Amino acid sequence: MNIDEIKIGLNTKILGKEIIYFSETTSTNDIAVKLAKNGAEEGTIVIADYQTGGRGRRGRIWFAPSETCILSSIILRPSLSLKYINILTPIAVVSIVNTINSITQLDASVKWPNDVVIGEKKVSGVLTETRILKNGIDFAVVGIGINVNVSKDKIPLEISEIATSLYMELGHKICRIHLFQEIIRQFEKRYLGLNETTYNEFLNEWKSLSTIIGNRVQIESENNIRLGTALDIDKNGSLIIKLDSEDIIKINNDDLVKIRNIK
Repeated sequence: MNIDEIKIGLNTKILGKEIIYFSETTSTNDIAVKLAKNGAEEGTIVIADYQTGGRGRRGRIWFAPSETCILSSIILRPSLSLKYINILTPIAVVSIVNTINSITQLDASVKWPNDVVIGEKKVSGVLTETRILKNGIDFAVVGIGINVNVSKDKIPLEISEIATSLYMELGHKICRIHLFQEIIRQFEKRYLGLNETTYNEFLNEWKSLSTIIGNRVQIESENNIRLGTALDIDKNGSLIIKLDSEDIIKINNDDLVKIRNIK
């Protein structure tokens, strides 16, 4: 991905004013966190064409063949109240969904809490890492991974039933730079516009794109499996589930559980 090409026509206020590119790195999130700790400005973006140690939620490995994906991390220094910190991942996910749908005419949707799916298959994921100090949020790093031009033969067999790419869905390649620019524009618009009033508007947008609300779900933790129905997403981003036992529970996005839709 060429930095100059990305910046041409980006037209953002803060995001992407500084872009740092690696042909190969361990993880763009790891690099961005180090940069943030050393005082990197808000809006700095780290991108790579290949990661040797990309990861997702709960430490899962993020598979991404070289020069076929969007692998990027955005450094933010939010002036938001701590109660809004969990909204950064949904902002990224919604921006990705809307961009994919507008550019490709595919029907991508949100899989709570941090994935983008087409049908039942994952095409993108978001991982947000934060540092909180006594006086508030020091920084947040929002990591974005998208399978763009990955061919079917490059998808490992063990994830071939649950992963896809835009190329596989469309039957042709698309411009990663064009896609990335629009995601950054959409993310910035939502991020800079977030306040007490727009928070509820954004929450409704997030819910409208979700595949889980109203559906039967299976909740898998280390020692048990429970069944229920997803009722809603609350203001903190937690998933509200009515178990078959009639108990109502909340699952936070950092809880060590796996949620999946069931027929």
